[in-house]
Amino acid sequence: KAVALVEETCSSAIRMIKRNKRAEQRPAFVMNWLRDSSKDGTNFVENMWRELLILVVILCRPLIRAIIRKIMSIIWFFCPLRLFVSLGRSKKEAAVQEIAVKEESKDEKKKGSEKVIVKQENPEKGHPKEPECTDEQ
Repeated sequence: KAVALVEETCSSAIRMIKRNKRAEQRPAFVMNWLRDSSKDGTNFVENMWRELLILVVILCRPLIRAIIRKIMSIIWFFCPLRLFVSLGRSKKEAAVQEIAVKEESKDEKKKGSEKVIVKQENPEKGHPKEPECTDEQ
């Protein structure tokens, strides 16, 4: 159906161009393309579908990558090799976690050693109290 429609449309376009005597004004490659498509529309239809597929793949690349990642994670879940590889990973995760805990304890020690001066109002007399040094943890 699409091939017949392409052949008919290209033939009518060629007739209209010749009737209006504008064939000389059109680029040669357009006239060649119309002439070839009017004789055999299958080539045009096949090329159109191929180009449409390429366009869809380019536009939907992130979606395609997400689907492939999801499929690979499902395959990896059922793979027996996962049981052996995950043991090495858990040791690495434990080491990373241990380093993070050490860094947090260093940060807490630094914060604990800083002294903060706080001004407070004396509610009885309505004027500020003298600054006090406090340890904030």
